[in-house]
Amino acid sequence: MFVEKELTNISNEFPKSKRFFEEDFTKNNFKTTLENNTFSILHLATHGHFSSQRYFTFILAGDGIIDLTDFNNLFRTNQNALTNQIQLLVLSACKTAEGDRKSALGIAGVTVNSRINNTIASLWSVNDESTSILMSQFYKKLNQFSESYENGNINISQALRAAQIFLIEQGKRNPRYRHRHPYHWASFILLENAL
Repeated sequence: MFVEKELTNISNEFPKSKRFFEEDFTKNNFKTTLENNTFSILHLATHGHFSSQRYFTFILAGDGIIDLTDFNNLFRTNQNALTNQIQLLVLSACKTAEGDRKSALGIAGVTVNSRINNTIASLWSVNDESTSILMSQFYKKLNQFSESYENGNINISQALRAAQIFLIEQGKRNPRYRHRHPYHWASFILLENAL
């Protein structure tokens, strides 16, 4: 319910965006879209599972799973990647940055070895409603920095911080606001690819 709202709000901020929801988000659609288009931002609001064993690490698609190898290959084989790198990948589902003793940063850690410059992911299970609000605010703030964005200098950390502050401020104005607790806004971290 809230994922659809999240995607609708993002589409409203970026009207030229492509959107695949539920059964339209298939492995083949995703692969074909990445191969034939250039994106500076990619948002995945789908669940996944991370394990230090490659076979148990995947994200869910409408027709099954995209395992770690496929996920990695989708970004490495993108023919447009050399000229138009993905500036930002957002993994807004639960525990997408949760790792273990053998492999840090979970699914998000995979992006460090790819051609993705920045990744936002979550450290723990997230609430669908507050995540929808946080992501909507994040993209609204990111869009407000459009001048920097057009020059290739996306201030992602500033937009994420502003979205988190929005939820905190809502809680200050209304102590009964249920999304003011850090559980609702603090799980999302930004990973930057320094390579």
